[in-house]
Amino acid sequence: QSMAIAQKANYHKGIADIYYFKTAQSSFTGNLAAMKENAEKCLEISKRHNFPIRMAAAYNGLGIYYWQTGNYTEAIKNHLAALKIREQLKDEGGIAKSLGNLGMVYLDNEKLKEAEYYSLQGLALGKKIHDDYIIINCLHTLANVYSAKKDFNTALQFAMEAESICLRDDNKRGLSQIYSSMANCYSALKQYDKALTYQLKVLELDKFFGDTKQVSDTYCNIAGIYMGKGQYSEGI
Repeated sequence: QSMAIAQKANYHKGIADIYYFKTAQSSFTGNLAAMKENAEKCLEISKRHNFPIRMAAAYNGLGIYYWQTGNYTEAIKNHLAALKIREQLKDEGGIAKSLGNLGMVYLDNEKLKEAEYYSLQGLALGKKIHDDYIIINCLHTLANVYSAKKDFNTALQFAMEAESICLRDDNKRGLSQIYSSMANCYSALKQYDKALTYQLKVLELDKFFGDTKQVSDTYCNIAGIYMGKGQYSEGI
């Protein structure tokens, strides 16, 4: 309905806003093809009509798309483009988001030093502006950074700090990510029953969002736990 009104009124900023919303919506449901398409449309309109805030958001969406599809070079390129615009606008919330997203990309690209650097910067700025969403994302990345370093106690400390914020805010998406990190730590510590408890919580949350990619990942993680327990039929 909003799109129909915006198009009829030739309201370009509204159209760009809607494409950005559809980008975020597609991200939550795991529809990556739609996410890329909507982000590109948002970017094209924003460039043509000079909407820098939405331009940065579109670059951010493309950065997340390329991160999710494993193209880390393009992901970093788009997140840095978003960060540059947000720094020019002195948009502290946007800067913190970009820093946090760069941390996530570097983590998955196994560049732990860079992942920790950007995540700590994003966390500090997120706390400064009291943005729980950014704080949770940065804590989640830091938990995974320390898990990759095999410092599972520190990883769990970061995860538990994020968990308390998610529970307070009823942030189900954040809980899905945090519980997955906690489960992975407990799996590495061979505390398989705890790991399974948390992964089953993750599965329930992923199904709530209808996110088929994350549901698939979680089933793989649950299978790995059953393998660790020696329960191969359940793993299969």
